[in-house]
Amino acid sequence: MSKGEEKPVDREKEKQQRVNRFNRASLIYDDYAESYRKVACRLLMQLDRHGWPPPRRILDVGCGTGHMTQLILEAFPEAEVVALDIADRMVRATCEKVGDDRSRLQVVVGDVEDVDLSELGPFGLIVCNAVCHWFREPLKTFGRLADNLETGGRLLASIYGPDNCAELGALFGQVEEEWNLPREQHLFPTRSSKEWEELLTAAGLVKIDSWESWMRLEYANGLSFLKAIKAVGEAAGRTSHPLWLQRRILLEVIRRYERAHRCGNGVYATMHFLQFLFEKTDDPSEVMLFK
Repeated sequence: MSKGEEKPVDREKEKQQRVNRFNRASLIYDDYAESYRKVACRLLMQLDRHGWPPPRRILDVGCGTGHMTQLILEAFPEAEVVALDIADRMVRATCEKVGDDRSRLQVVVGDVEDVDLSELGPFGLIVCNAVCHWFREPLKTFGRLADNLETGGRLLASIYGPDNCAELGALFGQVEEEWNLPREQHLFPTRSSKEWEELLTAAGLVKIDSWESWMRLEYANGLSFLKAIKAVGEAAGRTSHPLWLQRRILLEVIRRYERAHRCGNGVYATMHFLQFLFEKTDDPSEVMLFK
């Protein structure tokens, strides 16, 4: 490998690390997923705004511990729901949370990029709440999801926006610059709303609406904030710094964070989500209803 060339990513190893991380986090995930819960409610409210026949079969991609799955079952009491997640302990938590609605729920352990969706669909609605950033091949994956939507079916998604955890990202960059270190990726790389819309459109879907939201969450201290974003997967970046240096950087970032972003008796963080509602139609050239 030549100097300066990036080390190739072992996709399967990375995938297994993600499975292990979410299995470990399954017992504490709900304690830290406040932003996901809020966005889940807002997502489903948007369907009411656009008046649409209730779907008969729904796919919840990346169901996690089942909060969104539970909301979907309550919102669509006649629908069958398929809850899909890569981590088996997350799927187990979903089953426990759903309770009496279990008869309408099918759970699947697997990666949405690998599972044969044709055996599970077609679907009238596919929901992706805070999961699309994990897609290794987003265009291909959106294409697979579109192929398994009924005509007239809709895809509803929330995705991290560029401002997500912006305070933390800025401090990592500040420390690395002052210490003459190469800038590393500590948070998930993000795309703009336009870039995500282009991917969804290229997958053969038609835009119905898009919107974005910011929320400010509060934590007891900088360390509890970092534990929270690690538990829900927001801090899954890549860094080549040696472990001893990673620890030094992290301690310095926490120190600066607690000084710069205090509120009341703790610290705050900005969460930014992009949300999209797209539809599968007979005519992919159909003009967007909303711009």
